[in-house]
Amino acid sequence: MRMCECTDRLLYVSLMCIWVFHAAQTFSPDLICLTIPSLNAQQKALCRQLPKAMNVLVNATLAYTDECNWQFRKDRWNCSVGGIPIFASKIAFNRSREAAFTYALVSAITAHSITSACANSLLGSACGCDTSMSALTQLGWDWGGCSHDVNYGVQYAQSFLDARETTNQTTDIGTAPVEVVNLHNNAVGRQTVQDYMQTSCSCHGISGSCTVQTCWRQLPEVGAIGDVLRQKYEAAAMVRVDIPRDGSPASLYYTDSMQNPVAPSSTEMVYLEPTVDYCSQQSNYTLNRYCIPRSNMTSYLGGYYSTCEDLCCNGQYVTVKTIRTYSCNCKFIWCCNVVCSTCTETMVQYKCTS
Repeated sequence: MRMCECTDRLLYVSLMCIWVFHAAQTFSPDLICLTIPSLNAQQKALCRQLPKAMNVLVNATLAYTDECNWQFRKDRWNCSVGGIPIFASKIAFNRSREAAFTYALVSAITAHSITSACANSLLGSACGCDTSMSALTQLGWDWGGCSHDVNYGVQYAQSFLDARETTNQTTDIGTAPVEVVNLHNNAVGRQTVQDYMQTSCSCHGISGSCTVQTCWRQLPEVGAIGDVLRQKYEAAAMVRVDIPRDGSPASLYYTDSMQNPVAPSSTEMVYLEPTVDYCSQQSNYTLNRYCIPRSNMTSYLGGYYSTCEDLCCNGQYVTVKTIRTYSCNCKFIWCCNVVCSTCTETMVQYKCTS
């Protein structure tokens, strides 16, 4: 798990997830699925079919929050979407580039989490390892071990998340422009997981001679998926949606290709409207976010934080000093004691005031 600053929003998500986890341990499947907020009829049906998956989605929600915070640690947008992304019926700013990233990352992490749960036997007999790969390959090694069944994870993520893309008037999926875009970005997230599956191998033979290799397919790290999706976010394209009146599938086209319509690729993140100015929407939007004054930037390695001047609304920030006490200069005294001195250090941090 990547390390990110703690926020009230993360605490809210954590508490909500704890409640869902407790419900999954305590109540019957029907009651669990009725009490989880914002699930529609199709999602409740999926919940009743596999109630153990709700625990997996709880962990996926926390993984999403952690990864999104890490990817946008230097940006004004703080990953807030007006609810818990996996369980929310809709999210805030749902036409923006940030919404596109949210849908893609939620979809990817849901597929990743369900696939991992299958490999670790957390979903009972519903799924397990991918047994479709077997026998000797042309490269001279055997498929073996527990290949992660990414197809099952992708199918579950598609069924659960795509089901929420319905209008208030109909149960048909993808009948409004924003729903069509959300479905596209859901697919981008799932495809990213599939595209970055890895092959891992172990050697067998006398004294590690590797005369025989056994290989299996393995999920990429969540951080690797997040990095790829962040790149897709940066390259995302604004599109328009053409929904035919005859009920045939909708089409996406770049907004700058009106006369000769050009469609985005299936792996490209898309959005409908430009990003809002979060500081104009809420003057204290970046309140209490950590930052580094531009004049001090060279003394901080790793580039974890953004500059206060760029991150904070109106560039305003305060200096916060705290004193940390810790054991130091420890010595071993025969026999058998460890004696330490007490040291202190002053920690200087900077926080946005608006």
